[in-house]
Amino acid sequence: YFVTHIPATMLIDAQVVLPPRVVPTFARNALRWHISTNNDVLMAHQPAWLRSLVMCELVFQLPFFFVAISALRRRDEGAKGWLLAYGAHTATTLAPILQYIWESDAIASELERWKLIGVYSPYLVVPLWIV
Repeated sequence: YFVTHIPATMLIDAQVVLPPRVVPTFARNALRWHISTNNDVLMAHQPAWLRSLVMCELVFQLPFFFVAISALRRRDEGAKGWLLAYGAHTATTLAPILQYIWESDAIASELERWKLIGVYSPYLVVPLWIV
């Protein structure tokens, strides 16, 4: 989970706050593909509150991913508190994200809505499992 979250955070999520000139072309293309394929209204519109969540992801979560990978590989029991904090924080950030998707009038069908919820759900389910 943490290994796959690193490139997703750095290449996709970070685009919410970074100027396009510093984002590699392939990453911009990947985000455009994701938005069009999954009708991701959240990433297409990027409301201000999303920018604040992504800043927290970059400042707090991204460095923790490396710590978590190392701690889990070593089976470090001391990491439990940090994993609990990560899981609670991340699960909480999914509340406004999923609510935005649920209430969006820009999503054409219920199938598209559930598809997009499916894209975001692992980022709720795994942190809740960690907690």
